[in-house]
Amino acid sequence: SVFGHQPLFVTPNVGFTNPLELVGYAVLGVVCAGGGWLYVRFFYGTRDFFRGLPIRKFWHPVIGGLLTGLIGLFIPAALATSYGSIQSALDGRLGLGFLLALAFAKILTTSFSIGSGGSGGVFGPAMVIGGALGGATGIVFHHLGLLANPASMVIVAMAGFFAGAAH
Repeated sequence: SVFGHQPLFVTPNVGFTNPLELVGYAVLGVVCAGGGWLYVRFFYGTRDFFRGLPIRKFWHPVIGGLLTGLIGLFIPAALATSYGSIQSALDGRLGLGFLLALAFAKILTTSFSIGSGGSGGVFGPAMVIGGALGGATGIVFHHLGLLANPASMVIVAMAGFFAGAAH
């Protein structure tokens, strides 16, 4: 009630215009599945790594926070919620390389911060990772002339990535 009742993201007018777009969405499904697999494997691998460290447990989130901060020095958008980057992807203001870097960096920062024993959730990061992968895939298919608006893939991938990662 303090911030109002607007949607979290302002979505552009997107629509389905050509049956060939389904090719892009099929590829997007594979991209989301592969990204989800990588996210889950890296997250639990990081958790298991920290559990096996022969040091006192209170050092685990310290190390995880340090690694998260180091990534944030190079890709600040991978810190905090990163929802502003998703809005920028919906607006078409981000490039392919940045979106791929953001998706990978968000996998790392989430794994290091939460997998080391720090607090946080996985829903928000999954939205960002999925949205970034969707934006990147959308840009590729838009440049190929098989997709009218890349923003549509940002939206679909947010849901598809989380669904795949969370089963």
